[in-house]
Amino acid sequence: AAVLAELRSRASPRAPSTKRRRIQGSGKSTRVKGPVFLGTTLSPDQARDLQKLAEMTDGVVAAQYDRRVTHVVLPSKSAAAAKRTIKFMMGVVAGAWVVGFDWVEACLSQGCRRPEESFEIRKDERTQHRDAATKGRQSPGSLFKNLALNVATTFTTKPSRAEVCQLVSLGGGQLVLDPNEAKPGRRYLRLEPEGGPGMGSF
Repeated sequence: AAVLAELRSRASPRAPSTKRRRIQGSGKSTRVKGPVFLGTTLSPDQARDLQKLAEMTDGVVAAQYDRRVTHVVLPSKSAAAAKRTIKFMMGVVAGAWVVGFDWVEACLSQGCRRPEESFEIRKDERTQHRDAATKGRQSPGSLFKNLALNVATTFTTKPSRAEVCQLVSLGGGQLVLDPNEAKPGRRYLRLEPEGGPGMGSF
């Protein structure tokens, strides 16, 4: 009997460690004690360091963006012009912390979560507008609040149409297929991939 019990215990799947669990952005509720991190274009070494920080802070590393994300982490230093990725833009419009990788390094070197303000991304490589991340954090979900946006079906690669629609929703925009669907007070805008004929592009 003891042998059979031992065999059953070995065959039973073990529950995953809560400190190493990853949320997939599927919309399912996951209880997380600490922050929810999302890296964008990180190197393998940087991704490992971000996982170490998640474990140290009782947080998790997300695979995709969802509304639980508290920090978007970029591979560059906070003072550098950041590469504009869809994850970076989602963090800005949703009001998450958008920080350079030097914040992760500072946290790990000091063994505690450091204040984010001095590591917040100040500019990106495609625009002269500064402090977009700070402004987004101070007014989350409001960037597109006065817009009705028609996302073209020609978004077929990166970013995908689904990702652009998610970005619009995070920014408080109304998704429409026709100008007549726009709510009163909202300006209609069609979004095309970069180089497309629409009024706006990515």
